[in-house]
Amino acid sequence: MRWLFLIIGGLATAAMLLISMRLNFLFGSSLGQTPEKAWVFGCVSVISDAWKGLGPVFILALYRAKRRWSVAGTAAIWVACFSYSVTSALGVAVEDRSSRAGSRETIVMNYEETITEVERLEKRRAGLRAHRSPAELEAAITALLLRPVESNQRIRGTVAEVSTNCQRADARTTEACAEVSQLRKELAAANEEQGS
Repeated sequence: MRWLFLIIGGLATAAMLLISMRLNFLFGSSLGQTPEKAWVFGCVSVISDAWKGLGPVFILALYRAKRRWSVAGTAAIWVACFSYSVTSALGVAVEDRSSRAGSRETIVMNYEETITEVERLEKRRAGLRAHRSPAELEAAITALLLRPVESNQRIRGTVAEVSTNCQRADARTTEACAEVSQLRKELAAANEEQGS
């Protein structure tokens, strides 16, 4: 039974050490600004993690061999590697949590922007009055453009001819072109409403 617990404990320790090495490699490699530096930082993280797990074994073996100076040096290296490994693990956790929080904030901001846009469009749509059909409006525009323009009791042409389809200002067609402009706005709104 004792061997079973030792085997299970050993496997769990080895698995934890491998997972810790992988996480610390990811964190260490994220510190590098070039691929080579990323690889070096990742390897340093893995080595320090290995020392974190194996250092106590070396320290115990050196202590039993009564090599006091070696124990002190190994312990100093182990403390440095343990500190680096723990800070790397904390760095991974903080980085992951902050990126998760950042993505949540982005989702919330996008949602709020979408809601604001929907409300703006609903207000705009509510502000639009009921429109005549596009065909009706086009017919009304055509009728206005075909209206005759009189000057000195003589017909000088149609509104469309005199004002170049209300593109050129002319005192004789100002009133008719103002109506055409309003009808064109209403036509655009009617076409937009039909499209949505």
